[in-house]
Amino acid sequence: MAIHGDTIGALIFAVRADVMTYTHLAKNSTEQAMRRFKLVLIGLLPIVLMGQEFLILQPDGTDGKDAMIWAAPNFGTNDNNYGSSDQLVLNAWTNSTVPDTIRALVEFDLSSVPVGSSITYALLSFYNNASGASHNGQHQNLDGTNEWEINRAIESWDEDEVTWENKPAYSSAGQILMSASSSPDQDYIDTDVTDMVQDMVDHPELNFGFYLKLQNETPYKALVFASSEHETPEIRPRLILQYTLPVGLEEFNLSESRKLIRITDMLGREIPYAPGIPLILQFDDGTTEQRVIIEN
Repeated sequence: MAIHGDTIGALIFAVRADVMTYTHLAKNSTEQAMRRFKLVLIGLLPIVLMGQEFLILQPDGTDGKDAMIWAAPNFGTNDNNYGSSDQLVLNAWTNSTVPDTIRALVEFDLSSVPVGSSITYALLSFYNNASGASHNGQHQNLDGTNEWEINRAIESWDEDEVTWENKPAYSSAGQILMSASSSPDQDYIDTDVTDMVQDMVDHPELNFGFYLKLQNETPYKALVFASSEHETPEIRPRLILQYTLPVGLEEFNLSESRKLIRITDMLGREIPYAPGIPLILQFDDGTTEQRVIIEN
């Protein structure tokens, strides 16, 4: 499931070069809010108020991508693939004194978020799988506590082929440390993963998803979550985004016959898109426009 929405910005023209106060009417599903702001203007510059986009990703087994990776030599699981399982388990156990370790991989499709978008927030949720086959669907703190961590996978992996033996590497840089479960059926709702997702959007070629594991993989502890294959849509892994679109062709081109090719400051120096400062936009037909972009 992917749900999109947006708040609509407005186009306002400056009429004098001093401090001016503007009122912006923003609409959402529940109210109309009057937003006031001040801006120092240089010359006659159009001002664009950029709205926010929203995206909810909670895919099913067809569109989702997640898998457990399981190392249990006594069970012969190391070369098995669990991409079609309805559970995502983080596990540190033993079988006849032999370690039994399970981790999980989850990757969301962020291709609908344009490169250059600014992520306002990204919230990640995992839900207990009470019907899971492992540990009767219950989180476990038998010996020690089951704190866990969210890392970045840094190599590609295939949901239908990944195993413990060919699992991707991961990076703990910027990892998020999660608290131990306080109940056997605890859900972990809306964990802030904004920085991770911003990097995934900025570098889509390096988006290999999240790598989940227990912080301490000594027995005996476990977490049991639902995967995207679970029959109940509401407990599949979920990612909620709010973001601002990058400034580019969609915002600036007034006709399909020209393309934005360059953005400079008022001194003619090429710069990346930057809100709140005067910009000169150069198009492939030789025309230019001056704009100030305000993100609200």
